[in-house]
Amino acid sequence: MKTKLILLIAVLSSHGFTETAAVQPRGGPPNIVFLITDDERWDMMGCSGNKYLKTPNRDRLASEGMRFENAFVTSAVCSPSRGSFLTGKHVHQCGTQPIIHMNYTFHRSERPFPAQLHDVGYYTAHFGKWHLGEGDKKKPGYDHWVGYYALTSFFDPLLTTNDGQPERYKGFSDFVIADLAAEHIREVAKNDQPFCVYVAFGAPHYDFSYPEHLEHVLDDVTIDHHRRSTRMWRNQENRNASSTVRCGFPPCTRPAHTWTPGPIRWKK
Repeated sequence: MKTKLILLIAVLSSHGFTETAAVQPRGGPPNIVFLITDDERWDMMGCSGNKYLKTPNRDRLASEGMRFENAFVTSAVCSPSRGSFLTGKHVHQCGTQPIIHMNYTFHRSERPFPAQLHDVGYYTAHFGKWHLGEGDKKKPGYDHWVGYYALTSFFDPLLTTNDGQPERYKGFSDFVIADLAAEHIREVAKNDQPFCVYVAFGAPHYDFSYPEHLEHVLDDVTIDHHRRSTRMWRNQENRNASSTVRCGFPPCTRPAHTWTPGPIRWKK
C-alpha cells in the first residue's frame, strides 16, 4: 500500500488528548487508524507527565509523531465523548448528551467520520466498543464490523460480527480487540484502497480491571496522597457548595436529570 499511515490515539476524558504518528507520504490519501481508550484522564500517560504509569508505546507515538493538546469534550463519559470524536461536534449538537441506551443514537443528520470517508472511497472497519445507540450490529458506512455495545465484562468478550451473530472470544477484552484489529490492518494494507480502522477499547473504565500479569506491576510504587484532598473527597457530599468552593474544590452539586458517573465527581 503506497500511502502513509496516520495513527490517532484519543483519550476520553474531560480534556481530550490526541497523538498522531505518520510515516512520510508516498502519494495518495492516508490510511487512518483511530484508537480510543475509555474514561481515561488526559494525563494518564508517561508522555503527559505521569510519573507512576508506564506507557512506552504511547510515549513512542508522541515522540515520533505530533501531539494535539488543545482538544476538549463537554461531557466526560462514554457516549458523549465518542459522539464528539466521531462527528467533530459538541454533544449538544450531535445529540449525545447522556449515556446512550440501545434505542437512542446521535442525530440522524450526523454521519461518523469513518462513514464519511467511506463515501469518498475508503475501506472502513470498526473494532470494539460502540455505545452510541441502536445496538451492537454493523452500522451503515462500515465495510467490516467486530464489536460490542457496552462492556459487561473485561474478560472473554461476546463480540458481534458482520453477519450480526455474536461470537465469544477468550482473553482480556482489549487484548482480543487489539489482536483482531492488528490482524485485519495487516490484511487490508495489502490492497490499494485507502482504509480507516476505528479501534475502541473498553479500558481503563471503572472498575479498572486488568489482565493477571499486570496485577503487581505497581506494588513497589508509593503514590502520594494529599491529606487535605482525601479528607475533602470523603466528606464532600456532606458539605454545602459554598464551603467546598472556599476550600478550593468545585461544588458537588449537579443539575437534575443529568447522568453522573457516581455520587461524587471523582468516581471515574
